[in-house]
Amino acid sequence: MQSLEEDFQVGLQSLKEYEGAVEIKVIEKHQASLSGVPALTTTVTYKDSKSGQEWLSRDVTAIDEGQIVYFIELKCDPRDKKLLLPIFEQIARSFKISCRGSREDPS
Repeated sequence: MQSLEEDFQVGLQSLKEYEGAVEIKVIEKHQASLSGVPALTTTVTYKDSKSGQEWLSRDVTAIDEGQIVYFIELKCDPRDKKLLLPIFEQIARSFKISCRGSREDPS
């Protein structure tokens, strides 16, 4: 079983390894809820090592009792966050999980 924090740490490592992210800064991280499932909301900024482009990533990750991972992400230029974050938050609040824990036990 992977916890929300473990999933977050794997995501940060993936940013470094696969997206070439540098200067990674965790701006915000707090417990939340996604359609009644415990979730972790995070905001990270980083720079693409190849292009020099700066990015802001706002993620909401939930893992239900069946270990199914739900993930919503906004990735944008940090200068666009005032416009895009309120829209993203509205989408995240409206997200519905209809089949929680539906993964069958393989044992």
